[in-house]
Amino acid sequence: MKITLKGDKYIWACSIILILTGCLVFYSTAPSLLGKSQFTTIEILMLFIKRHLFFVIIGLLVMYFIHRYDYTNYNNLARILLFIFTFLLVLTNFIGIDEGQAMRKLKIFGVSFQPAEFAKIFLIIDLAAILANFVKLKKDEFKFNKLYEMIAICGLIIFLVAKNSNSAGIILAVTCYIMMFIGGIPKRFLIYAPLMFFAFAIPVAAFTEKMRTEVLVQRFEAFIDLDLNKDGIIGSPEVQDSMQQDLAIMAVSTTNFPFGKLAGKSEIKNTLPLSYSDFAFSVLTEEYGLIGSSFIICVYLFLLYRGVVNIQHTKKAYGGYLSIGLTLTIVFQALIHIFVNIGLAPVTGQTLPLISQGGSSIIAISMALGLILSVSRTDLKETM
Repeated sequence: MKITLKGDKYIWACSIILILTGCLVFYSTAPSLLGKSQFTTIEILMLFIKRHLFFVIIGLLVMYFIHRYDYTNYNNLARILLFIFTFLLVLTNFIGIDEGQAMRKLKIFGVSFQPAEFAKIFLIIDLAAILANFVKLKKDEFKFNKLYEMIAICGLIIFLVAKNSNSAGIILAVTCYIMMFIGGIPKRFLIYAPLMFFAFAIPVAAFTEKMRTEVLVQRFEAFIDLDLNKDGIIGSPEVQDSMQQDLAIMAVSTTNFPFGKLAGKSEIKNTLPLSYSDFAFSVLTEEYGLIGSSFIICVYLFLLYRGVVNIQHTKKAYGGYLSIGLTLTIVFQALIHIFVNIGLAPVTGQTLPLISQGGSSIIAISMALGLILSVSRTDLKETM
């Protein structure tokens, strides 16, 4: 295994821990997907194999094969895939699958997936390459219209993503901005960047129907328990966001200290909607207690630390930007999911990376981790 698995061993360890934890959580919450109060072990096992273990295996294979090759070889392919998935993001708004007040999934040739999950990864790869080129060339040799082009592309992708997931759009925008800041982009461009990000709100909203502003307001209403839009209803009349979050908080607060109620003993999982995805952390905390949940939080934070360490070891700016950008988007998503589950943020619909159920998310995160491992593997080999 030492010969086969290259790259940062700590990132491999974090990935395996999160994947195994995801298997435990999904196996425990499988009955809620079945929609039955009475179920058999065979039914749960078959659902587990179909809905989660299959994508876990695919994700591990993707992670392994990506990490085996020099990360610099993926740049040109990522640019092509970015344009393809941008088109698919637009297409999703017209022929996508409507789930939970949002059209996030697209079905092609019988296979459904979320284009946004992959578009985020390809955007970060492309942005890292442009920033590296900026550092490599002298400022007077670098065409600054490339920076405007970069900001415009970021703005377009961010708002296409935000169209059906406000929180995902915000995470992506913050990640891109931090990458630009670290990349030493001139201050005037750092000022323009947020303005240009938001400048795409109006045309994208007009092109892809209505932005999810209503949903955002309704969820914030439910969080602070106030009728902000004066419609006489706090939150959404169709989705009980406050009820979901209340149940999640109940699961966290009623767990046995410090080791929880033990695996499979969650009482909330059959009552709480989306316990296998949007509220996976609450089930994790209820079953494994303060010790288990704190350990998983530390794993995500350690993953961020290792992503930062990669910057110190890489000799190429591209590798450093790529590593920190991909690590940030994974950890930000995890932290927002956790904040929602413990009542520190309004309901967002963000899954817990590698733990929550979701094929597109697992494969996209695996791609990101494979690239981070490729950075550590390639640069480690160069320094030996």
